[in-house]
Amino acid sequence: CGTYNSEDCAESYAIAEQRGSTTEFCQKCMSSDAISLLRDRCQLCCEKCSMSIETPTTVGVNASREIDCPPNSFNLDGDAANGCEVGCPKVPGANCLECPNPSNCSRMICADNFYDADGNESNGCEVLCPGVNNAVCKKCEQDLCTVFDCQSGFFDADWNVQNGCE
Repeated sequence: CGTYNSEDCAESYAIAEQRGSTTEFCQKCMSSDAISLLRDRCQLCCEKCSMSIETPTTVGVNASREIDCPPNSFNLDGDAANGCEVGCPKVPGANCLECPNPSNCSRMICADNFYDADGNESNGCEVLCPGVNNAVCKKCEQDLCTVFDCQSGFFDADWNVQNGCE
């Protein structure tokens, strides 16, 4: 695990605490953003997640070449010295949570303002949600925002998703 908490680490954990569940945060600790694993730059992954985040272990006769990687992490170059250097792929408009290999996403969560119209994880959440007055759309279906967060100073006084926050 990392020895510090990067900005995206601290922000992801704060959102998880606000939502009352660290499940998605802990899953992000094992997934890739195409740069590095979150756990490599996030001490909170090891401090706050109940799941085991293991460092790779060497196995077999040729221990310098073979390692056992945790789920959603892969050793592409066969070098045990640099461990499981690759995680799940980056997918547009989403965070890949699970993958069978570094090229294919099998489970994802859409980013704010995006939704997955075709159910194909490999192309991510490809559709931009419709705009909502004075709010950020958190979830949408077809051409309708179904869950949104009002911007500071605005409220959804009439509970009408069509006109956003007043």
